[in-house]
Parts: sequence; structure tokens; C-alpha cells
Amino acid sequence: MFLSICKKFCAVILPTAIVVGSGWSAESHAGQWPFDQRQILLARPEGQTFPDDVTAAQIMDVFVKKGRIRWVTRPGAIGQLVPVEIPKDFPWRSGDAVESLGAKYKVDGILMLWTKGSEIQLNWYSTADGQPLFFETLYIPTSGATAEQGEKRKQRLTEWLLDVWSRIPGQGYVVRRDMEALEIEGADNEGFKAGDKIELIRLETMERHPVLKTLTGITSSAVGTGEVLSIGSPFSKVKLTYESDLDPVREGDRYRMIVNSPNGNSVGSLPGGHSSSTPVANDSQSTGSSQRLGEVLGIDSRFVELSVNLGYGKLSHLEVTEAADDFLISSNGYLLKLRADLLISRDWFAGFDYGQGLHSFSTLPTEYGETSLKSGLQSMRVFGAYRWIIEEGQASQGLASTELHLSGGYDRLLAKMAASSSAVAPSQKAYSGIFLGVALKMPIMESFSAKAEINRAFGTSLSEQVESSGATSKNSLWNYDFTVNYLLGPERILSLGLHNFKASSTFSGSGTRTTSGVSASINGLYGSLGYQQTF
Repeated sequence: MFLSICKKFCAVILPTAIVVGSGWSAESHAGQWPFDQRQILLARPEGQTFPDDVTAAQIMDVFVKKGRIRWVTRPGAIGQLVPVEIPKDFPWRSGDAVESLGAKYKVDGILMLWTKGSEIQLNWYSTADGQPLFFETLYIPTSGATAEQGEKRKQRLTEWLLDVWSRIPGQGYVVRRDMEALEIEGADNEGFKAGDKIELIRLETMERHPVLKTLTGITSSAVGTGEVLSIGSPFSKVKLTYESDLDPVREGDRYRMIVNSPNGNSVGSLPGGHSSSTPVANDSQSTGSSQRLGEVLGIDSRFVELSVNLGYGKLSHLEVTEAADDFLISSNGYLLKLRADLLISRDWFAGFDYGQGLHSFSTLPTEYGETSLKSGLQSMRVFGAYRWIIEEGQASQGLASTELHLSGGYDRLLAKMAASSSAVAPSQKAYSGIFLGVALKMPIMESFSAKAEINRAFGTSLSEQVESSGATSKNSLWNYDFTVNYLLGPERILSLGLHNFKASSTFSGSGTRTTSGVSASINGLYGSLGYQQTF
């Protein structure tokens, strides 16, 4: 099949630089729906690698069968696909710019396609209104040496494309109507047979994420039902069995199979003329692949990232007194950190970070009057962040992108010391304040990336109990993180990291302790192993 596709491209389509799939006759619908456009510009970002011809041909072939579209490419050598190159600085957020690009090539949509290692990226832009509709990424192994490996790769790619298509209600179009007789396209590719019952639906409006502007849902209405009389290629014949008096079936309507459930009720059938809002990822034609939480909720496919990190390292507590005595204690222990990132849009996200540590100090100064002292370490951070994608390898979040993150929020660190009978022993200290942070993430090799992050709390306040060291004239709280990430799968990342924090204070006044403090600091350094899951 794929060899024949490539031969067809080489011998017929490529020399004309346009791949043609028969357009359906409802001209008023052109450019109105994703993947339904009559003429699509095939493009790649400047500096990115376009997929090999076999992979690109497979993607284009599925789209032609599903969308009855034409592909527009740049003229090139025989046997090669030459997509239009889009400059790195092209203003995709400008609807006018996207529309102008579409007008330049006389197209109704733009498909950006590129590959990096085992990642294939597909971005879809509609020139009807200049809005982005989809940002899709697929991780598949590079072409294998054996035929079996090659077939598995093609199968994975096909499943991914079908999943993209499953987000649009319906399986094909009504292309002609003559009284009660209808002709539909694509039924042979969908596995229909004579006698199958179909539901005819009308796509009404597109619903988009309020910030990201990607497609979140399509409002549709049922306008009739029919029975398949015969299957043909490219068109099949259907007998109209019912239609809405107020909204009759017309060319350009979509269709899908009516599946009978065990109790005899129809699944997916709606009374004629009644409207329903159909979430993109919950359409009845789903391929059965697992859905992320964001898809279930009908928003951006990547909705939330959850991560857990287990660290082991050293915690130190230092106090310097007016008597020039330095009281230093340190201990090895564990630190467990949990983090959740809520992806509000492609560029904005919010999060919550919580850490819990456990230490036991066994070597203490004689002034403390204790042989051991336990400490419970707690950290909490609530933040919002902006992600600036410097070099995009993947549209939303991934190892192939070079990104700069700017964050801000509330940070709190608590070192909870066990109760002691000595007024000299260190007491519980809690540092808190508004923080600002910056992080840089970049790829280092295939499936690996590195991330460095630094945060500082400003206007930090300190509270102590049971004893205190007097009023504070200066407080600070710093956090440093460095991680190396390894991609386990499309939504799974394994990380190895180094985490360091330092909180310090300078005192003025004696406070309530027997030995008044001049300064104090808490320092932690941990190595950690983490796991991240995207939903």
C-alpha cells in the first residue's frame, strides 16, 4: 500500500506540487472545520527536519481519505515531498498574518509537520480565522532494520492519526442528494456494509479554549437517519429513512454508524433536530486509546502534570552567637517532594509544590543539653508561571523544546525542631514570603533534557518558637534545582536531580533565649530520583 502511495506521489502528484482528493460540493463549508478544508498547505518550521517521504506520504494519505482535501507543496525533485518552509519568527498568534500566508498560497488550512528523533509533531492552523486548532505530538521509534519493526511503526502512526480524527464528530460527508437517495464518501474505508444504519449530523459551531484557542468541542445536531444500500469507492449509496422537517439533510452533513447496545437502545443516535455539544475527545468514534484528563474535560490534551521525587541528602543548622560560639549540627536524611502543574494554556501554567523531610541529629553541642534532636522539614510553594518557548520541538511540553520559565508565588520553609528543655537549643523556624524564579530547560540528546531553576523569596519573614533569637534585620530564602530528564513515553518522564535550599537570618536584639543569636542559617542539599506523569 505504502509503495503504491509513494509511486503515485512520484509519478503524478509531486510534479504538479498539489496532492488532490476530491472535494465535497458544499462550497459554503470550505475552511469552516478542521481537516475539512479543500486545500491545505503542507509546511515545516525553518531549521526543523521534515519526516521521511514514506512517513509523510502515510500521513497525507490518511488525511486525503478522511478529509477529501488537496495538499499544496512547493515544487521539488521527483520522488521527494518539498513542504513550504515557515520562518522561525512567523507570528502565529497574529490572525492577519496566518490569513495572509493562506491567501499567498490560496489555501484554507496549514499543517506544520516535522520530526526530531523519535518525535513527530503535527500543528494545525486554520486560515479561516487565523486560529490554531491542534498541537499533537507522537513518539514512535525510528525506522527499524526489520520489516516487522517498520510495520509496527506504521501501525502506531496510523493509530495516532485515527485518534486525531476521532475528535471530530462523524466519519465522512454527504456529497450528493437526489430526493431520498444520498451518496456518502469514505464508507468503504470505515468498514461499512450494506444494511448498516447511519445517523446524519450537522456540525454547528467550534468551541475553543479561551486562552490557548485550540479546538475543545464541536456543537452538532442530528438531522436524520439512513440505511446503507451499497458500498462503493469513492462513493456509497444511502437511502434516507428520516430527516428533520425543520432542518433537512443536505450536502456537507456528516454521518456516523448507529451501534445497537445490548439492551436494544441505539448508541450515538439523537432525535432529529436536537442539538448537543460534542466534546472533541469523547466522540463515539474514538479509537479506544487511553484518554488524558484534559481530553475527557474537553480542553487542551495535556491538562495536568504530577511528579514525585524522593531525595536523600544533608541538612545543616548553624547559629553564631554574640559570644562568638558557633553551634553547628548536621544530619543525613530523606526528603519527599510532590508537585502538580496545571496547564492553563500553552504558555501559562500554575502549580503546587510540597516537600516533607525527616532528619535526626545525633551529634550536638554540649550547651544544648540533649543527646539527639529530631527535625521535621516542610516546604510549600504555590505559584503561577509563564513558559517562553525559545526553540519549539513540541507544541505544549516536552523534552525537545528549549524553554525559559518565569514564575512567581508564595514560598514557605519550615524546620520543625523537637521540643528541648534547653533555652539554647534551636527552636522551630518558619521562613515565608513572595518569591520570583527563573528556569531554563533544553534538550541535551535524544530522549534527554536538562533543567536548571533558581528561586528567591523577597520580603521574607521569620517566625520562631518556643524560644526566639530576637528581632530579625535580614532574612533570605533561596532554592536551587538541577535535573536531568529521560523520556520513558509520551506522558512519562524519569528524572535525576540535585536540590539545594538555604534560609538565613541576621538578628538584632536578644530575644528570649539564654544565648542571644547573631545569625542563623538552614541549608539542605539532596540528590533525588523523580517520576512525572502527564494526564
